[in-house]
Amino acid sequence: MSERSKQGEPVKKRVRIPPLNSIIAEGNREITAQAHTAVEIIMSNGDFASSTQLRKWGPSGAKYFLKALQRRIAEKSRPEQTAAAAATAARAGGHKRSAHGGAKDGKTKAIKRNSAPVAMDRHWTDQQRNRWSVRTRAVLHGILIAATLLVGAAMIIRTWPTLVAAVHQQTQTRR
Repeated sequence: MSERSKQGEPVKKRVRIPPLNSIIAEGNREITAQAHTAVEIIMSNGDFASSTQLRKWGPSGAKYFLKALQRRIAEKSRPEQTAAAAATAARAGGHKRSAHGGAKDGKTKAIKRNSAPVAMDRHWTDQQRNRWSVRTRAVLHGILIAATLLVGAAMIIRTWPTLVAAVHQQTQTRR
């Protein structure tokens, strides 16, 4: 330990804090790196995307991740599509094609596409953006309950003379 720290005096040198745009750029680079790593893990292992990780990245990070995942899936499926298209063309070699791309005799075969091992909720970021906070929901529920109790109290006060007369009549007839 130095003598200054023992004495408890503050350090006279100013601390250099990087500008905000460099901090934001560093965060964006880290999110990009994490998103690419997550895409590679999903494509290699067939794991699911973590909703916690998507929330941590925020709406723009989640959007970037989904775009990167779509690009990667498209890159992976391109060779399969060309091979499937060549196989389909070889099978339908003798048929003449119409202007709309189908065979004239109606014998067209659909290309079966392989789906990627990705299972995610669609529009997850839109769902998260439209959610109310817990505090807002609690306040709204409290207001609804208070309004219900207020209406009930108003109804009781409005019918009070009739209720008093009915109770008085009931007690008189029971004696």
